[in-house]
Amino acid sequence: MDGINKVLEYINSLYTVYTRIFLYDRDGVILATTGCSNAGAPSLVGEHVDAACLASVLRLADDQRYHVSAFAPTALHDGNPTYVYHAALRDTNDARKIVGGIGIVFDSAPEFLNMLKAGLGERSNMSAFFVDRNGAILSGTDPHYPIGSRLPLEHDLLKLANGDNVSRITVHDDQYAIVGCSVSSGNREFKVADGYQEDVIAVVIESLGAVVENGSAAADRNVGVQPEPLMEHGSGRDYAAFYRGKNLMAIDAACVRQALPFTEMLPASMGSRRERIGLINLEHGAGNSEFIWVFDLAPLMGESPRVAGTGSQVIVVAYDGHIIGLLVDELHAVPHFGALQITQMPFTQRSSSVLVTQVIKANQGALLVQLLDLERVFRLLLDQEILIPVEPAEPMLSAA
Repeated sequence: MDGINKVLEYINSLYTVYTRIFLYDRDGVILATTGCSNAGAPSLVGEHVDAACLASVLRLADDQRYHVSAFAPTALHDGNPTYVYHAALRDTNDARKIVGGIGIVFDSAPEFLNMLKAGLGERSNMSAFFVDRNGAILSGTDPHYPIGSRLPLEHDLLKLANGDNVSRITVHDDQYAIVGCSVSSGNREFKVADGYQEDVIAVVIESLGAVVENGSAAADRNVGVQPEPLMEHGSGRDYAAFYRGKNLMAIDAACVRQALPFTEMLPASMGSRRERIGLINLEHGAGNSEFIWVFDLAPLMGESPRVAGTGSQVIVVAYDGHIIGLLVDELHAVPHFGALQITQMPFTQRSSSVLVTQVIKANQGALLVQLLDLERVFRLLLDQEILIPVEPAEPMLSAA
């Protein structure tokens, strides 16, 4: 066995991301092992490989197949959770006959943590995690959430498809935060091919400030936007702010033409798009008028259509030669924000369907305003042919 141990030691020295390589026979008895992480730790020679794992190895069809254990505590990694990779050892005279197996133990804790820390850099207000499809933590930079505990994530984030990513504003540990999630699409540890799939979700959480009373910065619609005392005169720009549900949102005020009561909208029965809810008349004076389409922001953002209330308004927006109306729950104000108050949402550059790409931190971070990207809104409407020309003779209109 000394010769085998030397070979294993040499191989282990070439792959620093693995802590142990071990050899076992057809009965799962460990014959040789190396790479003990702690001085004086047992060698595990004579111990048995997990029965279910051994059965999987003995069923491997050829030398290109392998088996990976679930991420769980194991004596092979000093009782710590990790992945263990297994391949079958075959008879040199008959490749169909499996005589044992060889396993390598991934050094999960430092390797995963290094990946996460490299992504965060020096950002002290951010934390990062790897979680599985159930939200169980494989690794994390926040010691308040140890490995094996569950990260509180919304259910739909755990159901994202491979390669998908999304970001949103949420509340995490009594802090307003931006959470960004991205699902693995295949690499060394998190494969989606070779007969093995291990879906892992990378989560980045950026804390923005403590939650105000009532649990929502925009829950009280009497909240005001305070001017920034250090803002230079003439810097920044004006934004038209409005409510959509409990969310305070804003768009570039330079693109806003006017706001009209929702009661002036004429419901349109043509078409099948739930985003396109009606027409509204723009008066141009001297008896001239123009009808434009009104759109519900909720379905545009992948949510259920909203029920308009008595205070609902239609904001008339002009962008790149097009004019539309956007249904909102209530108008707020036209505050002035500086560039330093605006934070980019993670992952939004990868998905053109995300309509909120930035968040504004107002009132020294106590109030969050979601910034609607009008370029993306109009691109979505045009690319999906939701925004169509208004033909006065074609729509069937009914009184509001």
